[in-house]
Amino acid sequence: MPNPIGRIKATKNAGTEIMHSGSQKVMYRMDAKLNVFDAEMLRQMTDMAYSAGMEAGERKLQSELKQLLGIEVEEG
Repeated sequence: MPNPIGRIKATKNAGTEIMHSGSQKVMYRMDAKLNVFDAEMLRQMTDMAYSAGMEAGERKLQSELKQLLGIEVEEG
């Protein structure tokens, strides 16, 4: 599943809207107007956090599957 952040656009009242990549619905709004650099930094930070969460979830799922199958799970 890709990063959920889609389009980042400036609003008429000097704010910023972050859209969902799939549904294009507004995920959140900020009162601050982001420039291109700041918007890209926000996108990259969100991507890193999202990817880390996905990887942690995959490791947890792998561990749970190994336990169900009776395979020894390494602690750590």
